[in-house]
Amino acid sequence: MTGSPLARARRHGRTLTAIRSFFAADGFQEVTTPLISPSLLPEPAIEVFATRLHRPGAEPEVERGAPLFLSPSPERHMRRLVAMGSGPIFQVAPAFRNGAELDRTHSPEFTLLEWYSPGGAYLAEVERLQRLVAALPAEAPLPVPFDRVTVRDAILRAAGIDLDDAGDPGRFRRAAGAAGVRTARDDTWEQIFNRVWLALVEPELPSGRGTVVYEYPQKVPTFAQPIAGTPYCRRWELYAGRLEIANCFQEETDAGRLARVIDREAARKERTAVVRHPPDRAMADQVRGGPATCAGVALGVERLMMAIDRRDDISEVIAFPLHHARLW
Repeated sequence: MTGSPLARARRHGRTLTAIRSFFAADGFQEVTTPLISPSLLPEPAIEVFATRLHRPGAEPEVERGAPLFLSPSPERHMRRLVAMGSGPIFQVAPAFRNGAELDRTHSPEFTLLEWYSPGGAYLAEVERLQRLVAALPAEAPLPVPFDRVTVRDAILRAAGIDLDDAGDPGRFRRAAGAAGVRTARDDTWEQIFNRVWLALVEPELPSGRGTVVYEYPQKVPTFAQPIAGTPYCRRWELYAGRLEIANCFQEETDAGRLARVIDREAARKERTAVVRHPPDRAMADQVRGGPATCAGVALGVERLMMAIDRRDDISEVIAFPLHHARLW
């Protein structure tokens, strides 16, 4: 591991100071939201950590306490603040995600930067991110502007599959097989997409520079607005090689559509999650009356530090990484 815990802590601190200075100068207000909650947004691809709130004096064997969950993202509370008229806001906070390997790119506790730009357009936030990256202390800055490619074009180039002609799972499965990607007969469209993306697209993304991949398929469920008349939505992700760093949505602001997405994802979560939690259905109603458009970005701070410091292991940018704790 590179450097001492103190050196890594100082490097991390300089990055957070630069992030806060950047957003303050850009007219954003810093906010703080809860790290534990009785309900969360349902995201089937994310496992969460659970804990319990015990009443003073209660016997543990008699009363186990109320269930609470560590937040994997401050999104739900920040979007409520935006709907209340907060204006542009940002937050730098710990985030917790369970169920992933302790490997070179994952840590169950990490630092998440999220910002919301009411009235903003999602692709305009690429420009803000480029300015942020240029303002950070870096050993090897990512060149700007970033490369840009649509998801459709990225898959067409890497796999020879046109998503416009692969809307049916069976047709997509056959095309993936012809491109050399193994799939299962019961794979969903989303699962086939993820297999193709991981096997063929990510390895082709250039290392040493950023690539913004945009217009994701609506069949990969998110809380992003659909692009009317197309099978795509207003979403982008920033990659540096195979390292996914940031994710942006033009946030869904139609309360009815948002409620339907939450219900659908809650049903999927109930079927697949190891740790189940109550879904935050109230958010759909609480975004009513908010701005008609809002762009939101979530960025993994340690992964960005890996990219701009040319590190191969996330434990090299965390002062006391869980990777090196005695867990078993």
